Amino acid sequence: MSATSQGSLLHTRISGHLPAGEVFVSSRKAKGPLAKSLLEGSDTIVRLAYCDWAYCHKDMSATDRLTLNGLYGSLIRLRNELKENTVTWKGSCKAIPDLWSLRKLARKFYTSAQRSRESMYDRIIESPRPSGSSDSSSSSSSVEVLSPNSDSSLDTMPERQLKLYETLWNENIMDWLRQNIQGEAETKLSLAIIDTARSAGIDDTKFRLGVKSLLLRKDLVKSLLDMPDVIIEIALDMLQRASNDCRATEGLSATECEKILRRVSYKAGLLPPCMYVTDLKVRLSMEFVNGGHGSVFRGELGGTKVAVKIIYGNDSDNDEEKRQGLKTFHREAMLWQQLQHPNILPLIGICEKFDGLSPNKPGMISAWCQHGNLRNYLKAKTRNNEVVDRISLLARIADALCYLHNHKYQLVHKDLRLANVVVDDGFEPRLTDFGISTIANSTTVSHERAHIGTTRWMAPEIFEDESVLYKEMRARVTPAIDMYAFACLCLEMYTLLDPWSEIGPMDNAVVKKRVRNGERPSRPPGNVIPEQVWSLVEKCWPQDPQQRMTSDDARQALQAMLTT
Repeated sequence: MSATSQGSLLHTRISGHLPAGEVFVSSRKAKGPLAKSLLEGSDTIVRLAYCDWAYCHKDMSATDRLTLNGLYGSLIRLRNELKENTVTWKGSCKAIPDLWSLRKLARKFYTSAQRSRESMYDRIIESPRPSGSSDSSSSSSSVEVLSPNSDSSLDTMPERQLKLYETLWNENIMDWLRQNIQGEAETKLSLAIIDTARSAGIDDTKFRLGVKSLLLRKDLVKSLLDMPDVIIEIALDMLQRASNDCRATEGLSATECEKILRRVSYKAGLLPPCMYVTDLKVRLSMEFVNGGHGSVFRGELGGTKVAVKIIYGNDSDNDEEKRQGLKTFHREAMLWQQLQHPNILPLIGICEKFDGLSPNKPGMISAWCQHGNLRNYLKAKTRNNEVVDRISLLARIADALCYLHNHKYQLVHKDLRLANVVVDDGFEPRLTDFGISTIANSTTVSHERAHIGTTRWMAPEIFEDESVLYKEMRARVTPAIDMYAFACLCLEMYTLLDPWSEIGPMDNAVVKKRVRNGERPSRPPGNVIPEQVWSLVEKCWPQDPQQRMTSDDARQALQAMLTT
């Protein structure tokens, strides 16, 4: 058997009978709701069991194979008879007893397949291990596993994902596990990951139960990091699927699933394969933005214009610095893709390298926003004497901030300014650039620094004794620093200038000193900023973080302004 996906297992012939994918597939011609329901239920049960049988038959005992073959033969004969007998109402009524027999036999087949699979796993766990970890390339069973450090695996993402799924469904995977996984606990975890990943899209109940069982393990992150990269990638892909499906974490905190995803991805330097995209064309001559943390290029994905953000910091000759730069990239990608809000620019995916870019760097792909960032958009409108409802824009940005601050894990953006808000084709402001964002009260990532940001938008507590220990600085990172930046953004929204514009661009030390001393930018003369907005600004930037307006209060205040 050489299957590259679970669907192909249903069409794998493993006995003298037709595969389940050709027999237990349709009840459309059955007459009567009861007959149709019983046939559909039986077909589903048989298909689930057949996948287990097809996947594990090579390593099952001869007795188990014989038992399953006999049960499947009986199922085939009864199913073919019922196919003919249920095409009329009269026949369906007469066939009800046989339909219940089919259901009972299907359940027995399913139970036997499950028991055989578990028995096979027990034999693998109890089997002797080689004295040392052997390279998969030298093993007697050929399983070509995905290696993220192999150039051949990074050429195109279809090949990368295909290799991952070929590994997951390869008939020799059990032999590979025996030769490459050391220890009973590690083998059990690998089998649990593979078994749960295989059930995705086939048996939703089994998938959800498997994910829950894994998430309840207190040592899951540490145990995963000790696994071969291919097992880690299968686990990441599985957890990403679960994170996208709230039912998969029902009864548990979805936050836990996302936290494990972020931690494993960052520490292992890997991303879920489902995040990668292919067929991306990037016009490296069309650099759109060159910012402090990376450059944004125009690209094309499937005929649609996209923006490709390429992160700085991977040019170093130092291997450790390169590794840290890549881990930081993975962290931003994982954080960004977990955010879903109409005023936050969504992450489309990741591309690992681009032709024509040297040295090669990974990129994050998002929608192309032809109007650019909000500051440039407002400048263009001002030049054309066009009126823009700035309060409406601020209300939507505040709504995005409220989403971040009240997310399943409290998120602090840390670099809120007009340059990090883009305007999409529907003229919606979209918050972007989560490269330095922080999860409040989190110490997941030891290299996070609280004082990274843009000086003129930064809160006074970040400037206080910048030599303090990491944990003390991290404790200052709260949503309140975003609210201080939001006050500065409001000022910027009306003046289209940086805060403290009267102070030269090279005098940031002066800005820091004045902010620490409790000074704030002065209100522009005249009625440049409406009285209600200026009142909100003053409530967002008090020296004491606890005295600042929250994002929820700011959103409500701005929405109230729109209705008056």
